Formats: sequence, C-alpha cells, structure tokens
Amino acid sequence: MTLVELAEELGFPDLVESQINAWRGDLRDALAARDMCSRCKSLSGCPWSGVYPMAGLEQNGLLEELVVRYVRCGVSGAAAAESARRERWASCGIPERYREASLENYQTQGLHEDCRKLKAEILAALRDGHSLILASAIKGNGKTHLACAFARERLEAGKSARFWVVKELLDAAKAGFDGAGPDPFELAKRVDVLVLDDLGAQFTRDWGFSELYGLINHRYNHELQTLVTTNIANPRDLATAMGEQGERIVSRLKEMAFWVVSAAPDFRSRRRQQRLVA
Repeated sequence: MTLVELAEELGFPDLVESQINAWRGDLRDALAARDMCSRCKSLSGCPWSGVYPMAGLEQNGLLEELVVRYVRCGVSGAAAAESARRERWASCGIPERYREASLENYQTQGLHEDCRKLKAEILAALRDGHSLILASAIKGNGKTHLACAFARERLEAGKSARFWVVKELLDAAKAGFDGAGPDPFELAKRVDVLVLDDLGAQFTRDWGFSELYGLINHRYNHELQTLVTTNIANPRDLATAMGEQGERIVSRLKEMAFWVVSAAPDFRSRRRQQRLVA
C-alpha cells in the first residue's frame, strides 16, 4: 500500500505524496490504532503502552501536511492519574486511624458551637488557601480529624500534602542525622500542604527546634499552606513549651496563619462512654 493509499484509508483523500510527512510504518500504526483504540478498555495488550499514533493535518508554511503524532490515550492518562494519586496517598503520612477522616463525617450536630467554628475555618482555608493554627487546651475535640480531612481534600485536588506529628518529625530527623536517608525537614519544606500535629507536646529541651523554625520560616517565605494543631491554646505558653526557639516559632506562626482557639469539650471520650453505656 502506497503512502497516498494509506492516507486515504486514514480518511485523508486527495493528498499527494509530497504532502505526507510521516513514515510508512507510522501511518500503518495510526491506521491500526484507530480500530484498536475504539475498542480498548485497558492498557493490557496495548502495543503502544498507552501512547498511540494519531494522524492529522498540520500547516507547514503554505503546504498542509499529513503527520503522525504519538499522544497519550485517555485510558493511559486515567491510569497515570490514578498512579499519581496512589503515590501521593502512600507518602502523605496520614495515620491509619484517620485515613477515612473527612469533612462529611465530622458531624457537628449536637456538639459545642466551637466544633462548628473549627469546621468552618477549615472550609475557609480550603477555599482561600491561607494557613491555620487549631489550638485548644482540651484534647479529643476533633482537631486531628479536621487536620487529616484538610490534607485529604488537598490530596484529592491533586496537591502534594504531608501529615507529621511534630515529635515524630523531630525523631525522624534525629534518626537520619547521619545523612543516610532523605531529610524529612527538606521533604516537609517542599510539599504544597503541610500538617504539623500536636505542636508543643515535646520536652522543653527536645532536639530540632531550630530546624523546626527553619521549616516554618521557609513555608512562611514561600507562602506555602500550613496547618498546625496544638493542645496549648495560649501562644505564650506554647512558646515556653518549645524552649529558646519557642518565641521565634510562635511569632512566625502568628504572622503566617490564623490562630483559631476552641473551647469545645472532649467529645471523643463522651462518645466512648456512650458506647460503653449502650
């Protein structure tokens, strides 16, 4: 079959050979792909691994030419998107207990009004892109649930997100101080969205607070969205809990994020007690 005959089979009649700027093999593949791809439901057995040849007319100066371009098919694109989504989830660090945490299953009906306030602040941050500190002296009122739901929303939107309990971040950085593995602080600097959970629960003289300040300062300078939870509601007390770097850390946090204080009670314990009674 001549080049002109192949072009006619592909649906481009009346072309002369000088108008065909493609190899014969590519034209044959484009002809085969037209039929195969119309029936395709998966990449299994695809001879082009999801990047298939497509013939089309392109303008080259005054001359219109038939060319073959290799493009990613819809099935391949969906598979690549799903692979990227799985990779983001695999590296996000959200604890197994909170993998299903969402804004939908954070039910506020019948709870303290501050629970509704926390959820509203999360929704506003998702909409506007600003950073947040969720602070409460009371444990068990849903800060971590909302923080994980926040990270989940960003992941589903295609952003890179990382959840770290602060003490675990410091421990991981200390364990890798010999340079054998990736520096978790460097990884935390680069993600689109960072969640730092339970800030201030560390020992006063814990290792790594200068690195923690460097991380927060980096994200402040680069306007990267950051969400922090803490069980120390008063900024001055939080600064004291983090030793000599505490004032610098808290000062930077107050500059970069909205500080939201909640007085909601420990509904986690209340629900546990209700289950025991039932």
